Amino acid sequence: VNDDHPVMRWISMSDVNFDQASKFVVNRSAGEVPLVNSISPIGAAKRDGKRKIVAFGFSLRATDFTLRVGFPLLLINTLDWFAGDDADLITTYTTGQRVRVPLDATAEITEVDVELPMRPGLARAIRKAPVQDSRASFYASRTGVHKMTARKDGEVVANLLLAANLANPSESNIAPISDLIIDGAALTEPEGFAITRRQSVWRYMVLLILILLGIEWYTYNRRITV
Repeated sequence: VNDDHPVMRWISMSDVNFDQASKFVVNRSAGEVPLVNSISPIGAAKRDGKRKIVAFGFSLRATDFTLRVGFPLLLINTLDWFAGDDADLITTYTTGQRVRVPLDATAEITEVDVELPMRPGLARAIRKAPVQDSRASFYASRTGVHKMTARKDGEVVANLLLAANLANPSESNIAPISDLIIDGAALTEPEGFAITRRQSVWRYMVLLILILLGIEWYTYNRRITV
């Protein structure tokens, strides 16, 4: 499943069975992209100018996909893609890093403008985002909603909204973990606590001093050390 395409978003077909299906010969130079592969593509999409085309090589009577949760989701995704790219969900990114935004692979987008969120005391800023491998990359330096305008040969083909915030899912996950790993090694469980007796050296030193004083007293009174 081509997860990068809006039509196949959140759809899993790993357990789908087919009685029979026809395969497609995808011509990427003509703006075609595979959606589903079963050794060969059995689903494809294409943007032909302002028109969008989705095709599947299997009949609804020759598969159990209609009984899966992904089937109504496929219909919704397809209608949303036909309606326009501005119907996509707002995607969230983390500020302070360079983000790569996946674009519609069939559009052959050549340029992308990113309008930064407005801030008090800051002028309206629009930056160019380079496109490579159907992904636009830019540095998210401000929190808020970024407005992306994608163009093909100067004509606007998509408008995207992307939210950037300071949230960090790994730092927000405060659930206790079962294993503690430091420097690639798992720490062993500490030994159980037990009651121990405190050993004080001064007691033995006082006893030794008393013995020495007793010996000195005895030898003095016996006139041994006088």
